[in-house]
Amino acid sequence: MKKRTLFFAVALHSAIACIAQHKDDGHPNVPHLNGSVLSFIQYTDTNSLRKAHEQPFRPWRDEYTYDVKGRCTSHFSYFVQRATVRTEFSYDGQERTEKIKTYRDQRTDSVAAVMVYHYRPDSTLSEKETINGQVRYTAKYDRHGEICYYWDTMVDMADHRGSKHPITHSDSFENIYNDAGKLILQRQFQADTLYQTKTFTYNKWGNEITNETRSPHGKIIARYVYVYDSLGREIENTYFISTEGYHSLTVYNKQGDPATITYLKPSGTVRTKISYQYKYDKHHNWIERKTTFVKEAFKVVKDKVSNMLEPKPMEMKGTYVTHRIITYY
Repeated sequence: MKKRTLFFAVALHSAIACIAQHKDDGHPNVPHLNGSVLSFIQYTDTNSLRKAHEQPFRPWRDEYTYDVKGRCTSHFSYFVQRATVRTEFSYDGQERTEKIKTYRDQRTDSVAAVMVYHYRPDSTLSEKETINGQVRYTAKYDRHGEICYYWDTMVDMADHRGSKHPITHSDSFENIYNDAGKLILQRQFQADTLYQTKTFTYNKWGNEITNETRSPHGKIIARYVYVYDSLGREIENTYFISTEGYHSLTVYNKQGDPATITYLKPSGTVRTKISYQYKYDKHHNWIERKTTFVKEAFKVVKDKVSNMLEPKPMEMKGTYVTHRIITYY
């Protein structure tokens, strides 16, 4: 029972975490495929998973359904241990995301979290609320789509308004933009005290090339550096956090999917390399992907000093195959 609870908590956390990121990115985990997709199932061969020592908590089967306008309406995640998470998406008359409901399983009375979107008259996102059990998470966004205020509070389960309880945590964000409307500086405050500062730089095409987080005293907590090809695809990613870091190189195939991703140690030697081989259907969507790990791979853990997530090496060698069954309108 403890494992089942943990698997669900990991999936739910990833959904709620979207509320606190510096920009609302819609549904980053929902695949957008070519053609008029009705539904598709994606699953990984469990035998190959065991051979490849697949990292825990990864769902091995996902099912998505879409409406005729290409909007995802539901998502089921089936885990190897049979725990299930179901997500339903609904949209308003202007085709904007209106509500996302997450269920612990397939029962209709098992709602675990509800995320509600609010918009300004010009259709820019103004607020996003998530009720998760007895806690309500609320994020306000500016007209650029960047978060500007966040707080959580206890919810009165009788009316779900939370008005009878004080705010338990709050963050405010000061966002500064360049002439092109790109975020270049973000100061995050907790209880009016500076918590951290983020700075961003961009290339002439508007792609983010650096993302740096500093403590109130100016110490670098994390730093990302990105390099893109002529098509705007990320081909290099350098990541530093605490005393650890990695450098990744991505090569794409002619369909635009990653063919290889190589992770280098700070010394420049190869830490791990992942290669992908695909089979495609007539709509140019891949329907089979063979993933091969060379040397060690990564798991993500929380750094004890910075309290942020960072990659750590783990043993994961071998090959596994992921399949897609796609149905079209």
